[in-house]
Amino acid sequence: MALLAAIAGCGSVVSGAHGGTPGSEVTITVDGPSPTQDPSAPSRTVTVTEANNGGTVHLYIGQRLRVVLGDRGQQWHQPASSGQSLRLDTASGGYPTGHPAEAVFLAIRAGTASVTSLTDHPCLHAQPPCKIAQIAWSLHVLVAQPT
Repeated sequence: MALLAAIAGCGSVVSGAHGGTPGSEVTITVDGPSPTQDPSAPSRTVTVTEANNGGTVHLYIGQRLRVVLGDRGQQWHQPASSGQSLRLDTASGGYPTGHPAEAVFLAIRAGTASVTSLTDHPCLHAQPPCKIAQIAWSLHVLVAQPT
């Protein structure tokens, strides 16, 4: 959240678009387009993208959440989480690399967390900075004990 606050001072921030139809799976529900599961992951991995902005994901302890942002040409900061229910496993890309921002979180305890990111652009760091709007992305995560 501190990252979002610090960067937000560089330009205006707008919320990303919501949309799509609610989707659900046995252990995962998302408000917005359905996330995909990575069948090659040892424990089930849920993948979300920019299209899931503002949604909610339900996970069980031991599941992974993979966040991939930047497939629409935007430059995103690496996703970060708040709360104690998720632990960051890996992160790559993101501003200023020019590659999509990707992070994988492990659900480690029951509770809630928010995963957030913000777009950025080199001109926002110039003097004087440009006035392009930044886009905020967020996801609410609910983690439960397996049944």
